[in-house]
Parts: sequence; structure tokens; C-alpha cells
Amino acid sequence: VTAAYLNYPIQPGLIEATANFAQAASEAGVHAVVNMSQISARREAKSNAARQHWLAERLLDRTALVTTHLRPTFFMEWLNQFWVRDGDEGIYRLPLAEVRHAPVAAADQAEVIAAILQNPDPHDRQSYPLFGAEELDWYSIAAKIGDTLGIPVRYEPIEISTFAAGLTAAGGSAHIVQHLSNVTQDYRDGVFSGINNLIEVIGGAKPMTVEEHVAASRATFDTDGPFGITDARLAAA
Repeated sequence: VTAAYLNYPIQPGLIEATANFAQAASEAGVHAVVNMSQISARREAKSNAARQHWLAERLLDRTALVTTHLRPTFFMEWLNQFWVRDGDEGIYRLPLAEVRHAPVAAADQAEVIAAILQNPDPHDRQSYPLFGAEELDWYSIAAKIGDTLGIPVRYEPIEISTFAAGLTAAGGSAHIVQHLSNVTQDYRDGVFSGINNLIEVIGGAKPMTVEEHVAASRATFDTDGPFGITDARLAAA
């Protein structure tokens, strides 16, 4: 193994996992690592997970490994995870105001990761913010999804406290709820906004659009997403 991809879930234990990875990789003679971080990773982050990602980046930077950090905005897969299907219409209840971001698909990020793993040296000690095809607010996202599915889809802004209670009702862990409560405030503050062409420049293809993602995952929109704030979860909140 000459290069490896480090991707830890939003769960406690990131710092220890990164230290274990770094030690094992160094002992095994691994040359390079691509590290999945997040755009909200910074020293002053209120999210425990985001702050730990920043620390994990610094830890890897102190090794001899050729290191590249990826800092994506919110994934395109939020469209599936926070979806609510209510009869013949769809709903998104999220605390994201009218701020825009460019949803980035996991498949597009995979192309970037694979490209860097095959030729890591030019990317040493780089932190790459990754964005999708187009900056959109959630009203526009809902409209695009509705046009693709052929049903009405609406976005209902809610408060962060309501969102947090709904996530808890959906079975979200305390770690997840603490993280998402704080990064949604980051989103409102513009931390997740922006756009660039790194997906195409590094990965070799234009990023997926909202319409393309919805068409490719159409079957998942027949039922509620795992974290969708349904009427029942809204009532519990």
C-alpha cells in the first residue's frame, strides 16, 4: 500500500483513530494519505466533530506522510437523508434559512480521492474545499427536485432547536445532534457557501447536478429519509 484514504464517521473517537492510522501507516511505509475532513473544520468551531477534524488535520500534517485534506460542503446525499414524503408531495424541514451552497455528490468526491491517491505528491499539505455544480438555496433545491420527480416539493425553514429535537426523535446520537446543530448555524453564517472547479480539475469530470442526482436515486424519494423531520417528529420536537 503506497497511499490510503482516511474517512471517519461523525462519531466520537476521531482523534484516537487518526493517531492510530498515522502510526500504523508510518510503520507500514505508506507514502501518502487523503483525509476526509469538512468545510467547517477550524480551531474555533462550536461543533465538537468539526473541531476534532481540524485537530486531526494538524496531527497528520505533523507526520512524514504526504497529506491532502478534503473539506467538502454539505453532501448531495442530504437531499435523500432529510427528505419527507407526504402523499404526493415532498417536504424539507431544515434550519438553513435562505443561504446558498453547492451540494457535492459523494461519487464526484470519489473521483477526486482516486486521482489524488494515484498521484499524491503535487497535493501535499493542501486543503481543498469541494463544491458541486451550482450554488442554490433550499427553495431552489426543492423546486429542482419537484421538477425532476414531477411532484410538488417545498422547503419549510425551521429553527435550529426544532431541528435538533427532530433529529433526536429520529434516533440521532447526542454527538450527531451537537454537530448538526452547530454546523447548521455555520451554514447560516456562510461557512458552507462558495463554488470552485476542483471536482473537474482534479477528478476529471464536471460535478453532478441536483437533477442528475435525483434521477439517479429516484427510488429513495418514495419514502421518508432516515433523518427527515416528519409531522410526527415535528410534533415530538
